[in-house]
Amino acid sequence: MHIWNPTCGLPDVRIYYLTDFMTALAWIQRTRDWGVFVFNRVKEFRNLSDVSSWEHVRSEKNFANILSRGCSTQQLIYLRWKVEGAFLVVRKPGSMPEIKTSPR
Repeated sequence: MHIWNPTCGLPDVRIYYLTDFMTALAWIQRTRDWGVFVFNRVKEFRNLSDVSSWEHVRSEKNFANILSRGCSTQQLIYLRWKVEGAFLVVRKPGSMPEIKTSPR
């Protein structure tokens, strides 16, 4: 997370973190006392990342989980997000691109 930035030689690059799990996003972003159970699970995320850089992505658009949703290798070849993935680097905050797949 922050530790990656200096090793890449890109100290001025803004990093965004995406999750499709709204509960985890709330745990990471809120500062309230969550108790030991939740605190122990989000402590490292909060320490290693800028809390304001976390955003929600709809589950069906979460490209990290695309293979677990039954995507065939043929579909994977044609996924537009392979090309649009670079767009995430230059996009405006809160403007997730629409990710479409080829028909089966």
